[in-house]
Amino acid sequence: MVSEEGSSLFCKTCGAQLYADSKYCPQCGMVFIPQSNGNGLNISRMGASPDVRLFQVYTQVNNFSYSGASYDNLKITWFVVNRPKPQVPFDKVIANYCELPPKDRFFPEHYIMERFLEEEAEQLKRYLIDSERYTAYVDECLLPVSSVVRGYSDMPRVPGTDIIQLHKRSSFNLPFKVEGIFNVKMADERVMSDDNITTVTKIDYDMIRKFVNK
Repeated sequence: MVSEEGSSLFCKTCGAQLYADSKYCPQCGMVFIPQSNGNGLNISRMGASPDVRLFQVYTQVNNFSYSGASYDNLKITWFVVNRPKPQVPFDKVIANYCELPPKDRFFPEHYIMERFLEEEAEQLKRYLIDSERYTAYVDECLLPVSSVVRGYSDMPRVPGTDIIQLHKRSSFNLPFKVEGIFNVKMADERVMSDDNITTVTKIDYDMIRKFVNK
């Protein structure tokens, strides 16, 4: 689950830069095992817990209007907010959870509670398709996560980042609250002209690295 650009490695989950001796992603906390495949370094994520499964849901949107501009290839990642109690045992999904001091449990607990059970992910997917006309994708989270992970609600906001409060829409009828996070700096801006619409890719990779490494 990493991509290689020259000698650099990037987590495909969140885009953070990784290094040859990385044991986990410094941004999203997914754990990696370095392996040599004969053609350079390959890094794969650790296997999921066999008895607990969690999922993440995201949408890829075109012609998304934001602050007077329109964007293509915008990724919106959906997450649960204000979950009243844990949906899974923390010690099953957070590495070395019982050994962590209480102050170090706060962020990984939030991260886990933002993720979806399988039934929740399917409910949200159907809602996004039927009510929002969005194409929705569901990925299984690979567990356990490390103690350095942060939930989307705990991440600092940078320019271009915003939240969609899906649960406040009149059509929302799911039994859990959902919000979505996006960053237009990671999308392609549409430029209007007299004759047509041109999509301009203007991704600022320094901004991306600054965003994912905060």
